[in-house]
Amino acid sequence: MAVSAPAQEQHMPQSEPTQSEQAAAFDNWLEQAGPRIAWRNDTINAIVQRMAPQLAQLPEGGTTAADLAMGLHRMSDGQLQAATAHQQLLDFEAAINQGVAAPSAKIAGGVDKAGLGDGSNLVFVPITPCRIADSRKADEGKLQRNVVRSYYKYPISNHGAESGCGSDHYSSIGNGDGISPALALTVTATQAEGSGHLSIKPFSFFSSFSETSVLNFRPGETIANSTVVAARTMDAPNLPDFWITPSQPCT
Repeated sequence: MAVSAPAQEQHMPQSEPTQSEQAAAFDNWLEQAGPRIAWRNDTINAIVQRMAPQLAQLPEGGTTAADLAMGLHRMSDGQLQAATAHQQLLDFEAAINQGVAAPSAKIAGGVDKAGLGDGSNLVFVPITPCRIADSRKADEGKLQRNVVRSYYKYPISNHGAESGCGSDHYSSIGNGDGISPALALTVTATQAEGSGHLSIKPFSFFSSFSETSVLNFRPGETIANSTVVAARTMDAPNLPDFWITPSQPCT
């Protein structure tokens, strides 16, 4: 016969773990996490060492090896593993070399339009509106709290994109050659699980998080906002163009 404990005993609060129990739990976690930590450190060190010659050539004030290492440490295991792929490393090198070739001198005051770059970088190129992503239909599903998701300036089927508005990084979304320095986006949030905000950040090797909100949302509401986000301008299709991060789960 099974005998239930009195209700008073069933609801007695559990005691806090002792200091020795906490230390044992931490040691156990460290033992299990040790191989993963070692892999991350070895991987990051290998990438930084490979990029060191290019970083050394950057103008004063440019990205340092410490900056690169810090950015890599912020990546998830999946992002870090993807960064070790041969094409990704080539894209890293291309981006750094692009910084090496850029002039280090600051632009003087009173700069006219021509001094800022060619006309294609200063002109909006109208395109037919197209839904390049929809998390309601995406393979990854709903955006999760404080989890960064990568997006491209061209449609990708597993991101829930519409069909018929360009199929690759040489699509019509750009200035004729597929390279657009920025995108005018309309972002819509719905099915939110709590009140929060959504941030969009241009792709960076060093941080995927942004403290700037482009859209505030609440449960039970569908709300949209328009913004302009800088996009990757080098031809490196394996790298994302921008990141979206919600503070609460939503689609």
